[in-house]
Amino acid sequence: MNREELKKKLMAQAEESIEKLLEWERNEEGPTLAAIEGIVLEVGKEWEREMAQGMINRQEAVRPVPGPACVGCGEEMRYKDKQTRQITSLVGELEVERSYYYCSRCRSGIFPLDRQLAVWDKHWSEEIAKQVVWLSGMTSSYEDAAQVMERIGKIAISDSTIWRRVKKWGAQFEAAEKKKEEKANALPQRGVAPIQPAQCGEVMGASMDGAMVHIRKEGWKELKVGCLFVIESEMVKDEQSQEMVEQACARQQSYVTHLGEPAPLGRKMWAEAQARQWSAATNTQVLGDGAAWIWNLADEYLLPKVMTTDWYHATTHLHAAAQSYYPDKPQALTCWYNATQTLLYQGHADQIASMLTKRADQLPAHAHSLLSHASYFQNNQRRMNYMQNREDGLLIGSGVVESEAKQFKARFCGPGMRWSRPGINRLLPIRASVLQHSFDADWNSIYLPS
Repeated sequence: MNREELKKKLMAQAEESIEKLLEWERNEEGPTLAAIEGIVLEVGKEWEREMAQGMINRQEAVRPVPGPACVGCGEEMRYKDKQTRQITSLVGELEVERSYYYCSRCRSGIFPLDRQLAVWDKHWSEEIAKQVVWLSGMTSSYEDAAQVMERIGKIAISDSTIWRRVKKWGAQFEAAEKKKEEKANALPQRGVAPIQPAQCGEVMGASMDGAMVHIRKEGWKELKVGCLFVIESEMVKDEQSQEMVEQACARQQSYVTHLGEPAPLGRKMWAEAQARQWSAATNTQVLGDGAAWIWNLADEYLLPKVMTTDWYHATTHLHAAAQSYYPDKPQALTCWYNATQTLLYQGHADQIASMLTKRADQLPAHAHSLLSHASYFQNNQRRMNYMQNREDGLLIGSGVVESEAKQFKARFCGPGMRWSRPGINRLLPIRASVLQHSFDADWNSIYLPS
């Protein structure tokens, strides 16, 4: 069918669609907006499918001579026959008839039209595969993703089919993440001088946290989440003075995850830091809740200029210490807490540790608790310079990563959810890609022939 013939056919189909729409209107008395939307979408979908089918049918109007070259040996591949394939697309069911070429030397064959159309999934168009994979990372379950596709997209696809799409394309996300990690952590070539990045003028931050997920045959395991971001200033209302003040905030977050020991998360953090020009930042800060593994990874992989124990966790420890400091005197407890909170903010965690240690000698019944909190403040004192951080335009809280750790947990800790290690590892980079709003770019980089 040539161009004019196709145009004539599509115009006739358009007229038929319009007639169907007008006939519906004639028979429908006082239609509601919802009814009008329904018929327009129905007729429009039919017309869209016809247009797409007509365009596909024209793609192989002429068989190429000579045939395509074999990727393996470079020889001309021979035409064998045509085969038909059914594809479910955003505009409906499409029938794709394409030529098959075969190389007898390599014993391999290809469908050139499949390559042209970039149809690398079994029965689904790229857009449907892309949307269901995105939904699997956005919604709380595969079942929810299937319901969204059917209700909003008007495409019936089972949760098990979505799971298989994630199994396939999640592996591609994993591979891309692994390649990025290997490149960033590779040793420099011998004799090649390292490239010194120019300063980018940004202040960058990083934070790490953990969330528990249930793994089949293993029980609850810690999923470690790392976050990198740009630190910027914004005007916010001070809770006490009610005045607008300048305060640091996290922007442009990106995430990495690992289920298991800390070291692999450190390598992923470094890969992401390299990609985001961490070494070129004018200042760098790592925040954490006080867990030793966070500071160890920061020292080994990121070498930040500033490390900060999260203010919320520090004040939580302080409040618990106050309850042991004055176990039976609530008024004295409140006064002591308010006074020591000011000391903590000013950077005097060592004084608080000393006070708790002395109090432990006076209250043997609460000595264990007091000494435990004293140890926390003593070990983290050099990372508790909150007033100085504020003056330098840095953060004092790691809420940005803790919030996202909860977002990961929300996806992987639904009622009755039990994950295999391969299953969760395939979905983790998809979830991260969705949360950091880079899914489209990430998908374009991995949607290649398998």
